[in-house]
Amino acid sequence: MATARVLLAAILLAFGPQRSFAACTDPAAVATARAAADQACTSLGTGCSTAKTHGQYVSCVAHQAKAAVKAGTLPKQCKGAVVKCAARSTCGKPGFATCCRTMKNGKTACAITPRACTPPKHGAACVGSAPSCCDACTAGGCASNTTTTTTTITVTSSTAPHERLTTSTSTSTTPVVSTTTAGPTTTASTSSSTTSNPCAVCDPNATCTPGGNPVCTCHPGYQGDGHTCTPVAVSLSGQRWQIPCGTDASASVCNCTDPAVQMATLGGAPGAQYDVALHFRGVVEEKTYTGGMADGFWYTGGSPAGDNWNVYRLDISDPAQTFFLNSGSSGLFYCVGLDYTRTVRVKTGAMVTLTALAIDNAEIKNIDSGGTPIVVPGVPPAPSPYNGQFVQMDVASVTLALITPP
Repeated sequence: MATARVLLAAILLAFGPQRSFAACTDPAAVATARAAADQACTSLGTGCSTAKTHGQYVSCVAHQAKAAVKAGTLPKQCKGAVVKCAARSTCGKPGFATCCRTMKNGKTACAITPRACTPPKHGAACVGSAPSCCDACTAGGCASNTTTTTTTITVTSSTAPHERLTTSTSTSTTPVVSTTTAGPTTTASTSSSTTSNPCAVCDPNATCTPGGNPVCTCHPGYQGDGHTCTPVAVSLSGQRWQIPCGTDASASVCNCTDPAVQMATLGGAPGAQYDVALHFRGVVEEKTYTGGMADGFWYTGGSPAGDNWNVYRLDISDPAQTFFLNSGSSGLFYCVGLDYTRTVRVKTGAMVTLTALAIDNAEIKNIDSGGTPIVVPGVPPAPSPYNGQFVQMDVASVTLALITPP
């Protein structure tokens, strides 16, 4: 066994200064990565039309984008563009549609809406034929497709204009919006201002203050200008520790190296603190920790025992907290599967750092107590087992806890 690493080096790396990243300048790589991510996520059952939730789809795309960066096919500074296009989409959101609204000054904005795609005053609107706002709109309205698609949005209530909607798709040349009422069905062109709803310019995850110029404010847990709102914790979802096996050291142990430290920053309103529910899934060897509090595999505070079993650590800079994810008994020569959710308090702008340490450059292979490889359903590379150990972190929910003056 190799000499144990000095943990201080990892801690200093984890809390080093935040790096700044250049803007993405390779749209072709972004387009290729998005197409590959859609294909991979569809094969995993978490594609645009198959994901059970929007968060599940965005998480899958974020993981695929990270893999593309690691493979060298996507510049690191372009990863955010791939994830943003997934976040600004209807994927995993039945009843929603992309809506391109052109203002009287000629500026076009895209929104993901469950409501009728109505035009702004003195402007025009059309339902996009693509699920992502990155593709649905152009400077002058809806992007054209080789096959023009009409999305008909139907309200099944005669009195509730903000009811969630159902969508159907047909071949046509002009997008229309149909509203079903208790009486006869009426169809109105989206360029008509007679059906204009001032609050239609707001994102579905925003509150509208109506008036001559309605004010759109993103809901707690979301950030943006109100016209487009994205989850404050989107950068956290899909983060992954993984230590792949190298050569075999024995029947149950392989050689390995430590992965790069993963870092992400929580968005949100200035001075806000959020309760973020994190879903952890993966395959790990157990580790003994002392001086803190155990809750299943989750361990709050304390420190690792001085042995050679792997450490999986999560640090939050503000409020300062340390957690370990594989609490148990060191010395076992098999792995366990993780699947649990825990809630942590995180302040806007806080750095969330993920560190995995193979203390002696060796780890237990992905086998359970019976010698069978462990597969984590719904997490790549499922349905195949991962060759090594990993933990994937996804965001289950975000709740605004409090706001203090910045």
